[in-house]
Amino acid sequence: MQDEEELYEIEEDPVEKLLEEDAELAELEDLIESKGIDGIGNAIENAEADPFEVQEMRKEFEARQAALDIAEDHLQEVTMSKVQEHMDKAQQPVDDVLDVVNQLLECRNEAENPLTEEGRLEIEMLKEEITEMQEQQGELAERICAAKRKPHER
Repeated sequence: MQDEEELYEIEEDPVEKLLEEDAELAELEDLIESKGIDGIGNAIENAEADPFEVQEMRKEFEARQAALDIAEDHLQEVTMSKVQEHMDKAQQPVDDVLDVVNQLLECRNEAENPLTEEGRLEIEMLKEEITEMQEQQGELAERICAAKRKPHER
C-alpha cells in the first residue's frame, strides 16, 4: 500500500512540474508577444538603472529565454512520446485483425479445404479494410503531429 502511494507521488511530481513550467512558459510567451524580444531588450537598455541592474536584468532575461527553450523542447518530446503511445494503441486493433486473418488462412491450409468464393471475397474485403485502417491511422498520426508542432514550424 505504501509502495503504491510512493509510486503515485513519484508519477504525480513530473506532471505538476510540467504544469508549472507550462504556466511559466505561457507567462513568458505573453510577455514576449506583448513586447517582442527586441522590445524587452530595448526596455532593459533604456531602463533608468545603473549598469549593474541592467546587466542583471539581461542575465535574468537570457536565463528565462534559455529555460523557455529547454521547456519547449521537453514539452515537444513529451508530446511526441504521447503521440507515439496513441499510435501504438491505435495499431493494436489492426494487428489483431491481421492475426485473425492469418489464422483463418492457416486453418484453410491445414484442412486442405479450399475456401469458397464467398470466403475468398470476404478475406479480400478484410485485407482492403485493414489497408484502409492503416492509411487512416497514418493520416491521423500526421494530423496529430501537425497539431502538436510549434506554431512557427507549421
